[in-house]
Amino acid sequence: MLINLSAQDKAAQEIEAVVGKQRLPTFDDRANLPYLECIYKECLRWASVSPLTPPHRLMEDDSYDGYTLPKGSSVLCNVRAILRDEELFPDPYSFIPERYQLGPDVSPELERLMDPDTWVFGFGRRRCPGIAFASSSVWLAMVSTIACFRIERVRDKGGLEIIPERITVQGIYFHSRAV
Repeated sequence: MLINLSAQDKAAQEIEAVVGKQRLPTFDDRANLPYLECIYKECLRWASVSPLTPPHRLMEDDSYDGYTLPKGSSVLCNVRAILRDEELFPDPYSFIPERYQLGPDVSPELERLMDPDTWVFGFGRRRCPGIAFASSSVWLAMVSTIACFRIERVRDKGGLEIIPERITVQGIYFHSRAV
């Protein structure tokens, strides 16, 4: 929110228009808050927790892009690379919730490929069993924060806003810190 204050303002306006100021948003409001859903998806895409899925073992020989993958091979998915694919996500290092405001002409396949839920929580039998809990918790925390607070940038001694620079600390999991 500190990097894209206009997204925060637009989200707060959407909450006020749909929910009002007398209560917090609930899951019943989720379908009526499309811009907040775009922010949720962009948060998952922009700052996914893990860059890779856990490894899977092939149960039979397979092939990919002309390569033979023998039975028993370990394979994993580079989620971070998919979520930074410039063909799917132009300007992938910028926080742009509007990229999910897809028109009616978008194919269901492209919509699926652009949905971070498709990638972030893993695949197949090993897909995260807590996906519903995780998704709901993140969404509720996000909308409650935006409904209750106005996140603002710190100012330096001269009164100029300090725009945080996002760096990614790499390891088994990614996390960000401002510098």
